[in-house]
Amino acid sequence: MLEDFKMEWIQSNWTTVLIGLVLLLVVFKGVIVGKIFGIGNLSVAELSSMLADNPENTVLIDVRSKSETESGVIDHAMLIPLGDLSAQVNSLKAHQGKNMAVICASGTRSLMGAATLKKAGFKRVYNVSGGISAWRRHGFKLTKP
Repeated sequence: MLEDFKMEWIQSNWTTVLIGLVLLLVVFKGVIVGKIFGIGNLSVAELSSMLADNPENTVLIDVRSKSETESGVIDHAMLIPLGDLSAQVNSLKAHQGKNMAVICASGTRSLMGAATLKKAGFKRVYNVSGGISAWRRHGFKLTKP
């Protein structure tokens, strides 16, 4: 009886169920994509610590466009716009065993960049949650490129 009620409710409210599933996917897409590709997430505080404590073993890739980086970049970040990353992935092979942190403006494009690195065989790949926006909010330093 309860099963019949559940199925009837789902059938009569299928648009609500679909919208709910889409919203869950949008909210948790970073977690879902990260799990699928084996990408870790770093907060900006964790990135700051990683860069301070282990700079020789950490590569930061900023995938924002050139115009976006004019407002400031994190020291020692490699500036490789997302559209160019696939073509330049071979030049990054020298950093194969290092922590590869990818950042963008908000954390969305960097997730795509991190997935590109994972597919290219990099093992320790991290997406920086919140991106440069979170970096600024936390008061961390940016320099002019």
